Amino acid sequence: MSISVRPMQAQDAASVNRLAAQLGYPHPAQETEQRMAALLRQEAHCLLVATEAGAVIGWLHALETMWLETGRFVEIAGLVVDEHHRGKQAGEQLVAAALQWSRERQCTRVSLRSNVLRTRAHRFYTRLGFEEIKESKVFEMLL
Repeated sequence: MSISVRPMQAQDAASVNRLAAQLGYPHPAQETEQRMAALLRQEAHCLLVATEAGAVIGWLHALETMWLETGRFVEIAGLVVDEHHRGKQAGEQLVAAALQWSRERQCTRVSLRSNVLRTRAHRFYTRLGFEEIKESKVFEMLL
C-alpha cells in the first residue's frame, strides 16, 4: 500500500484524536474538533495527515513562530504515526512535507521537542538530520 500526505481536514478529527491518545494526550473528541477548527483557520499553522488506503495513519502539526531571543523559525509541535504503521515511511513523509512548507515560508530553521523517554523518536529525528542542541525541563502552571 502507498502512503500519501495531505493537508488535515475537519473530517479527520476522530483519527487525529485517536492518534493523540497514542502519543499520550487523551482527551474528548470534541476538544480535538474545536482545536482543529481554530488551527485550520490560522495561516501560520501547518496541519498534515499521512494516509494509507484512505485511512489516517499519522499526523503532524507545525507552526511558524518568533521568539525575541532566537528570531523566526518553524517548530514541529506534534508528530505521531499509528503504532501499527511505524517503519513504513509515514513519519519521514510528514516531516519532509513540513520542511517544504517551512522553506516556502522562507524559514531557515526547524526545531522540535521530544520527551526524554521517547528514545526511538530521538533516533528517528537524528536519522532525518536533526541535531540535539540542548536538554531542558518544561514547567507548567494551571490557572
